[in-house]
Amino acid sequence: GTTFEIYLPETSEPEQSILTPLGTLPGMRGSEHLLIVEADEVLRRMIAGILATDGYKVTDAPTAAAAAAMVAQGLRPQLVMIQSCSKDGGKLVKELHVANPGLRLICTSTHALPVSLHTVPLSATMHLPKPFALSTLVRGVRQLLDAAGAWARSDEPARPAGPHRRRRR
Repeated sequence: GTTFEIYLPETSEPEQSILTPLGTLPGMRGSEHLLIVEADEVLRRMIAGILATDGYKVTDAPTAAAAAAMVAQGLRPQLVMIQSCSKDGGKLVKELHVANPGLRLICTSTHALPVSLHTVPLSATMHLPKPFALSTLVRGVRQLLDAAGAWARSDEPARPAGPHRRRRR
């Protein structure tokens, strides 16, 4: 039960109000195709719903195996958000990266980015461990997609992976 009383000196100067103008928020809307691989159905649907509301075309799957089946039928997202650091998750990411070398990746594992997902360059990768704020996710998706070294469009033919050499004539 301690009581503090603070006495400030009286002044005859008028009160000064400084208004700081607020800048506009950067556009977060998109139109790219995203693949969400998340085992937790409630979280998966919430993330997919928020990103779809922001204009993205979202496909979601509960497992890497289910996502791989969609990829086998022609799905080619520009960004993959995956929680699983399993062998299947690494295989899925590698397959998608071969088809689209400009693939962007968000890993939501609570562990560090696993070696199995290192097929995607680190500059095109974000580690966003759970729990995360949805605003951080939306901002991260947009930043990854807008990052330097623009990603290959999904309707462009895939380039072969690995070093490219020219023949000398």
